[in-house]
Amino acid sequence: GAIDERRQMGNLFMGLRTYNIAWLAEYDYIVDDLVSGKHKQGIGFLEANLEYRQGHNLKLTYEYLDPDTDIDEDERVRYSMIWEYTPIRFNQIRLGYRRNEGIPQNDQQNSDEIFVQNHIYF
Repeated sequence: GAIDERRQMGNLFMGLRTYNIAWLAEYDYIVDDLVSGKHKQGIGFLEANLEYRQGHNLKLTYEYLDPDTDIDEDERVRYSMIWEYTPIRFNQIRLGYRRNEGIPQNDQQNSDEIFVQNHIYF
């Protein structure tokens, strides 16, 4: 027979502009009704974008994941600071720093990264 599993999701989303800072915020709550029981998780995101000069944007982000709300101390958090430069239309260069914080026993969840990206839009 068919397995009766169901997913319910709720979401709050907000965008706001204060002077030259654009704010984005989101929170998601997900409940999976599984054969083995309910599984609940929470996901949050906050972003501030500052265009301090035409073509130059500074982005600060905070990301939150609680993969199982019934388990204490399993949350993951990620902070980012990214400089975005758009020298010409459809081309964006990004230089960023990201700090990942998770459970202490998992080195992959606790790392720093520096990255360079080139986004070409067409």
